Amino acid sequence: MISAIATILLTGSSYASSYSSLKVNNQASPCKGSAECLVSKVTKIIDGDTLQISKYTIRLSLTNTPEKGQKGYSEAVAFTKKLCPVGSTITVDQDDGQKFDKHKRLLGKVYCGGKILNSELLYNGHANILTKYCKKSEFASEDWARKYGCSSKQHHHLVLLQL
Repeated sequence: MISAIATILLTGSSYASSYSSLKVNNQASPCKGSAECLVSKVTKIIDGDTLQISKYTIRLSLTNTPEKGQKGYSEAVAFTKKLCPVGSTITVDQDDGQKFDKHKRLLGKVYCGGKILNSELLYNGHANILTKYCKKSEFASEDWARKYGCSSKQHHHLVLLQL
């Protein structure tokens, strides 16, 4: 995959300009861990914490927005549509600790517009952390997850399980 990205970057395609804005610490891919790292276009915004790409429905790891009919639902959906509009290119770092949810949606951290959708929803008051998944999630130790409810003790348990 890295060689394909390098080829795209060298050709100067519009896809490359979208992807290059996602560099973190001068690395071509922001993904970590051993699970999938997907680069794709958004085909549909299902709700504030769920997006559709060509192959998968993506559910944001740890991040929970209000459901339809709940206060804040429309604002969360509008925020996601603005940050990651249909047709935009996103990178999805699949969660090593919980790859899919019970509805067979791929769980992950989503990069779009040069930002992390999971954390931006939290920082802007449109979501909360699903703390019951902190023990399982690869992302539980990240600043945004700890700030909004995942403790280092919960993540320590995850590290011990992975050894």
